Amino acid sequence: MMYHIQSFKEEPMSKPLTIARGLRRAKQVQGRVAEMRARLLTTTSWQKDQKPEFTFDETLASFDAAVDELVSLRTAIARANATATVQFGDRSITLAEAIRQQAELKGRITLFQSLGLRQGEERVHVGYDERSRPTHEVVVYEAVWTERQRAEQIEGLRARLETLGELLEEANHTTRLEL
Repeated sequence: MMYHIQSFKEEPMSKPLTIARGLRRAKQVQGRVAEMRARLLTTTSWQKDQKPEFTFDETLASFDAAVDELVSLRTAIARANATATVQFGDRSITLAEAIRQQAELKGRITLFQSLGLRQGEERVHVGYDERSRPTHEVVVYEAVWTERQRAEQIEGLRARLETLGELLEEANHTTRLEL
């Protein structure tokens, strides 16, 4: 009996295959590929009187079918991301660019959150005097932003990130994949 993975290519389509459905399916198929890979490792040798439940050939065929489907899905998703566009601000950008913009915005938010914005006077230890007593001096710090300005910058970035997320979500549920 042959283990068979049903693919989108073979099943009747009640709903169009969108990016969102393709991503979910790719995740499922990726799990099956891992399962078949693990199963393959158990079918290559066995004790003479204890044949494995699955044969190497049938498992390899199922593995190959799953890998082929996964490659098809990932290619279709990449093609759709490279060609479908959304309007972001005054520009029309591809989904691929929107995805990369999202990653860059997340990185920028993290960067801005980690900026040191010391301001004001601070008494700092500078060493010891001749009698081994600690000595201090007052240092005045200035920063490019106040904490409020940083918060405003981060909120602006989060708003752009949210807009991109909504645009991608909508596009993922409406953009059809070509397999």
